[in-house]
Amino acid sequence: MVPILKRSVVAAAILIIAACSAGPTGHVTIRNGTGETIDSLVVNVAGQTLQRSNIAAGTSVTLEFTVRGESHYDVSASLKSGKQVTASVGYVDSGYALTDDDLTVKPTSITDDTPPNRYARPT
Repeated sequence: MVPILKRSVVAAAILIIAACSAGPTGHVTIRNGTGETIDSLVVNVAGQTLQRSNIAAGTSVTLEFTVRGESHYDVSASLKSGKQVTASVGYVDSGYALTDDDLTVKPTSITDDTPPNRYARPT
């Protein structure tokens, strides 16, 4: 019976640690405004690397991540023409009740198009 109790205590401890380390879910929608296909998109945010490929011109992708404290988006887009567009943009904070950002990859830049009034503070 003692080994079963030890396993239960260890399992409970793991669940508590996992629950404490998890943060709210964030979303970032990235629009391809380059006029050409994005062959590869890499977004680093809150200690996570998110990747997508073959994003057609004029379309968008939405990526989901766990918000773990303060962060920003490091975005790198490789275009069909071979051009690379990179930027550090936006702001992420687990203190917000909502993290739902809009970024646009343009031919020479990446912009944060999130409306300034989108965020709600926790109540």
